[in-house]
Amino acid sequence: MRVKMLMAILLIGMLMAGTACTTMPSGSHDVSLSIDQKLIKTFQFVINSVTVNGANFSATFPAQFTALLTSCLDDHGLTVREKGKEISPAFTYYIDASVYEFDYMRDLTSWYSTHIVLVVRDDYGNVLATVNCVADAVQSAASARYLARLLESCIISLKGALTRG
Repeated sequence: MRVKMLMAILLIGMLMAGTACTTMPSGSHDVSLSIDQKLIKTFQFVINSVTVNGANFSATFPAQFTALLTSCLDDHGLTVREKGKEISPAFTYYIDASVYEFDYMRDLTSWYSTHIVLVVRDDYGNVLATVNCVADAVQSAASARYLARLLESCIISLKGALTRG
């Protein structure tokens, strides 16, 4: 009886939070996608730039973030090329990524608010799509496993902007 009641409360809470909000252990994240133009699935992606700001991020974090983002795009069947090694700029989408994080106290515990923004541009610099991820958790995005989960959500959302080409 108690278990059913707790499950019902949890389900109601998840429904009230909306479908874009995913509960994570000791936190949640919300991913939104803004599409200015549908993206062609057969185009290649290049990670153009990574901007990082957060006290918990080491000097190697931008390279780690780039590697995780590349891996996540590849895992979802999207072609990723190194910057400067793209086949043709006309068939390439450029991703400008930003990661910001700050910590705060909540119930006498350190929490982290993480903001990830992926801006997809064409070869002329026009914005085609933007993915925003806002997460609050007791874990920092400096943790590779947690960051990978956030990026996975971003790429799943980004795939919503893809069309067959």
